[in-house]
Amino acid sequence: MNQNLHKVAQLIIAASLQLWTIIHEPVYAASFDCSQANTPREHFICSRPELSELDSQLGRVYQEKKSLLSPQGAQLLQQAERGWLRYVAQICPLNPSTQQHSSLWSPESCLARQYRERLNQLAKVGQTMGPYRFNRIDLYEAKPVSNLSDTTGHTEGFSTKHTAYPQIDNADSDEALAWNKRQVTGLSGMGNCDGDGNYDIDYIIGYANKHLISKATSWGQYCHGTPHGVFSSKTQNFVISPEQRTLKAEDVFAVDEGWKDKLQSLFWEALANQGWMAPENQKEKVESEIKNIVIRPERWLFTDQGLQVTFNAYEGGCYACTPEPVTVGWPKLNPLLRQDSVLP
Repeated sequence: MNQNLHKVAQLIIAASLQLWTIIHEPVYAASFDCSQANTPREHFICSRPELSELDSQLGRVYQEKKSLLSPQGAQLLQQAERGWLRYVAQICPLNPSTQQHSSLWSPESCLARQYRERLNQLAKVGQTMGPYRFNRIDLYEAKPVSNLSDTTGHTEGFSTKHTAYPQIDNADSDEALAWNKRQVTGLSGMGNCDGDGNYDIDYIIGYANKHLISKATSWGQYCHGTPHGVFSSKTQNFVISPEQRTLKAEDVFAVDEGWKDKLQSLFWEALANQGWMAPENQKEKVESEIKNIVIRPERWLFTDQGLQVTFNAYEGGCYACTPEPVTVGWPKLNPLLRQDSVLP
C-alpha cells in the first residue's frame, strides 16, 4: 500500500513539474495577436499590413506542420523555429547602424524576405513519401561583418550560415534510425571565404520507397566583394533495405553494353528540348563533360516524374552557360530498367 501511495505521489509531482514548465516556459510563437503587441518589434510588424499578413501566415503554417509530427519531431521543429526567431532578430534589426546597411536596405524588406524563406523551408516539414514522413531541421548563425562599410552579400551587414537536413519522423526501424543519423549536419566548417561570406546548404527529397531514399543537397557560397556566388549539387541515393549502402547503377538499369549511350542520348535530347545549347567555341568538350555527368549515380535524383540531374557552376562551358536541371521521364526510362529495379 505504501509503495502504491509512493508511486501516486511521484506521478503527481511529475505532472506538477510538467505543468509548471508549460506555464513558465518563455513563449516562442511564430506569430502573435496584434491586439496584445507589447514590444517594439511586434508593434513594427503589426503596423505594416504585408508583414502582419506574412506573420499570421507563418504562424498558421508552423502550427499545421507541427501537428503532423510525432512529439519528438514537434520538439525538434520547435527548437529550429526558436533558432530562426533569434536569427531574424539579429539580422533584421529595427534600428540598424547606418554604416552597416545601404540606402536600399530596410527592416521591413529584410523581415519580409526572411518570412518568405521560412515559409518555403516549412513546406518540407511533414512530407510523406513512400512509407516515410519527413521532418526538416534548420540551423542558423550570423555575425556582423568585419568591415562595417560592407553592404554586399545576401544579408547586409552580416556573415551568415544556414544548413538544413531531413529526418524520418516516424522512424521505427534500425534502418530508418541509421539513415537519420547519416543526415545530421552542423554549421562548423562551412565555407572557405577568406573574409566575410554567406553560406547555405539545403536539400530536396525526390523519391522514397521501402528500398530507397533519393535526396539532393545544394550548396551555395557567396564571398563578399566577389562578382557572384558559386553553387553545387550532389545526391545521396541510399538503399535503406534490405541492406544499407549507396545505390549502384545496376540497382536501377539493365547495365548491358549500350545502357550508357542510351541514357546519354535521352538526357542530351531533353536538354535540347528545354532550349539549352553548348557554347559554340567548345561544343565537343562540353558535350563530352555533360554526357559523362548524366551517367554517374552520384548525380541522379529520382522523382515521381523521372530521373533528374542538376548541374553545378561552370558545368556547361561558363558560369552563365550552366544548364537548368533536366529530367528524363519514366516512360522513356522504363525500357532501360531491369526487371527487379528498386525504382520506380
